[in-house]
Amino acid sequence: MVRHGSMRAAAEASAVSQPALTQMIKSVEVGLGVELFLRSPRGLEPTQYVPPLIRYLQEIRREIEEAKQELRQFRVIRSNLPL
Repeated sequence: MVRHGSMRAAAEASAVSQPALTQMIKSVEVGLGVELFLRSPRGLEPTQYVPPLIRYLQEIRREIEEAKQELRQFRVIRSNLPL
């Protein structure tokens, strides 16, 4: 949403419908107990909670990629071992 500038563009980029994306964001807001976007007739504005959330999500993404790489290496090592 933040990267794409509008809910419509974010939904298109994510290959989901706009109502589905709206529901996902609302669900995350409820789960976190904070409002991520201020809603107005002009659209959505990110709140102060969005930048730290993005940083955490980027870190989680890096950690997942590292785990995948480590598991791939383990699989290669293991496949080279004699049975």
